[in-house]
Amino acid sequence: MFILKNAWISIKRNKGRNVLIGIIILIIACACTITLAIKNTAVDLIDSYKSAYDKEVTISFDRMNMMKDFDPSQSEGRESAREKFDNIKSFVTIHS
Repeated sequence: MFILKNAWISIKRNKGRNVLIGIIILIIACACTITLAIKNTAVDLIDSYKSAYDKEVTISFDRMNMMKDFDPSQSEGRESAREKFDNIKSFVTIHS
């Protein structure tokens, strides 16, 4: 009982400090609530955007169409075709 009595006297003596501590705790609680609300809204917005615009894209090319301009009897044509095919590998990337 002695501890509770002294605690009550301490609270009554330092009213200004206790009010300031209460206000600070209230401000922190409000800031946390607002932050969580913003986070939840952002997560919901991202999920709805992903579900609305979820597309799968594939990139392909027609090798036969590319080869129609090259003459296989010429060595320059083969080298040029080989270089073009090698360059295609470096330019095409597939994202899933």
